Amino acid sequence: MKNFKDKKTKLLKSEIFRILSGSKTPLNYKQIRKKLNFNFDENINLIEILNNLCDKKKIIKTENFKFFYKEKENLVTGILTNGGRKEFFCKCDLTNKTIPVPKKFLKGALINDKVVIKLYKIKKSIIGKVVEIVNRSKEFFVGTLYKKNNTSFVVPIEKYLKTDFYIPRGKCLKANHNDRVIVKLLDWPEAAKSPFGEITKILGISGDLNSELKSITIQHNIKENFSAETIKYVNKLKQSIKTNDIKRRKDFRDHICFTIDPVDAKDFDDALSVKKIKENIFEVGVHIADVSHYIQPNTTIDKEASERGCSVYLANKVIPMLPEKIANEICSLRPKEDKLCFSIVFNIDINGNVLSNWIGKTVINSKKRFTYGDAQETLNIKEGEFYNELFTLDCISKKLRAERIKNGSVIIEKKEIRIAFENDKPIKPYYKEPLSTNKLVEEFMLLANKYVCEYYNKKFIGIYRIHDYPDMEKLEYVKKFLATMEITFNYNNKNLASKINTLLTKVKSENCKYIINQLVLNSMSKAEYSTKNIGHFGLGFEKYSHFTSPIRRYPDLLAHRQLNYIIEKENAITTNLEDLCKISSKKERNAIKAERDYMKFLLLWLIKDKKGEETHATITAIKEWGVYAELNEYLCEGLIPLSSLKKSGNYYYNNTKNEIINKKNGESLFLGKNISVAIENIDLMKYELDLAILT
Repeated sequence: MKNFKDKKTKLLKSEIFRILSGSKTPLNYKQIRKKLNFNFDENINLIEILNNLCDKKKIIKTENFKFFYKEKENLVTGILTNGGRKEFFCKCDLTNKTIPVPKKFLKGALINDKVVIKLYKIKKSIIGKVVEIVNRSKEFFVGTLYKKNNTSFVVPIEKYLKTDFYIPRGKCLKANHNDRVIVKLLDWPEAAKSPFGEITKILGISGDLNSELKSITIQHNIKENFSAETIKYVNKLKQSIKTNDIKRRKDFRDHICFTIDPVDAKDFDDALSVKKIKENIFEVGVHIADVSHYIQPNTTIDKEASERGCSVYLANKVIPMLPEKIANEICSLRPKEDKLCFSIVFNIDINGNVLSNWIGKTVINSKKRFTYGDAQETLNIKEGEFYNELFTLDCISKKLRAERIKNGSVIIEKKEIRIAFENDKPIKPYYKEPLSTNKLVEEFMLLANKYVCEYYNKKFIGIYRIHDYPDMEKLEYVKKFLATMEITFNYNNKNLASKINTLLTKVKSENCKYIINQLVLNSMSKAEYSTKNIGHFGLGFEKYSHFTSPIRRYPDLLAHRQLNYIIEKENAITTNLEDLCKISSKKERNAIKAERDYMKFLLLWLIKDKKGEETHATITAIKEWGVYAELNEYLCEGLIPLSSLKKSGNYYYNNTKNEIINKKNGESLFLGKNISVAIENIDLMKYELDLAILT
């Protein structure tokens, strides 16, 4: 009977392929059933079979529950992307090629939507026409409501969408002109210039600090509040450690152990211990909060943590991956408290050579909470509590760093902007001061993340932090730009990291130094998480994981579980690790975008009353449409449009030199040049700053 049923199912699938491959457009369930030359019985479920084919990626299901055969030559699926100011492309799933899609052929699709396009040949070019939207990337958007002549429309924060939303009468939710709102996409009728939307929530007035913070978190799908079930679970957890919890753990409570963190940190997820074994040989422990002890796989809190992916740091606000009771109390390695850890302990000599290592569950008691500044001060004055231990770690870390650079780590220097707050209001931007204690901690975290990979095996696959080679087209741009400064940069894949490091040491000018570092950084691939190791180019490591921050990064929690399965020789295994890695990578990208957007807004908010002020700036980018410059005092970046430059001189863009030149007097605007500017306009709603050059 089973063989007969399997045979009928196989025949039915063949018929489905025949119908879909012969159809010019996607078909719904009823249309397919009508065309099928097939006798159905109660044992055959057509919808189940169609969904099964979709799961196996044999056919594609669109947003409107229509189906099409994905191997049809003139129909391809992909993600709609944007190019220049009014250009649209479809990045095809199978070939990764980009196909131009004229605006008139979008059929209501928005940027990042998954679409089906039909290919057409016009003269010698191939273009695409959207025939179906497979699924929307987003249903809700954040924007500003504008009202004019009894017409309401919302302009979204995401400028790349290149459209606004028309809000029909009765769909405004009593929002006022200039309010920040959330709009739900309802429809995009073919004859309409804009999609129709409905306001579902009013966030506040555009440009207000609280409104913009809400806007940015919602825009980037960052969830602030935890579910009631998660809070209920956390409230039941006890901070005290049971005797049974430490029975099988190695006891480090009598070792000299301390944390080194930022001054405003509360979630201390790593600590260092150091003990002299014999002359010039030390036991150094990297102790990481054992979050996996409290959060079991597939529980509500675990699922919520995986959906968040990481903690998000927005200037003066932290949106944690885990509830504060776990992040800042139970798991945080606070001083003078017994804490459960997952540790990797090295026998290492003073020159940074690892002689042996051990990994396992431990219990520690941190003797001190250092800030980076405290630890740096102790090293500088060469006395104070645990000076000898800090000095030992500092010496070893410097050797580790030197060896890492020698073996291919790329060292990019960048200025990190911070903002000082007073009573929850921003008052002044400043550059973060780099300290050697930052590097001290970094080197031991890198060492731990590298060595845990030795324990991954074929049965228990690893969670890797991977980083591919740089984008060669972007490196070519760096090469051409450097040629305008008479700096030679010849590169290929062989010893590329070493060549990049050599280049960055050539640049002596302080202004150009950070700009070129930024250009090189922009050419780098994005690091991500995967179970498929390809190495880490930026660090020069063949294998690298993330193990040291499970309070604020979900992949680290996954790594702890995998390593514990290996150590305990358990059979348990997570089957969807690669999917979880992809989700974490995406959430990390969202967090980075949110952090940048909020910083951009705050920097502009600080100068909101400075319109018309004259100040000094440094050119940070040259484009065909104008010059970008960073204000030296206020640290925000603005645009001097080429159109405004032409009012004060006959300026033109020179592609060869990557400069904008004034034909009248030969004056050139180039990267790193200091200029005088006036603040023309500050648009807090669009996060834009317009500048005018002073001559």
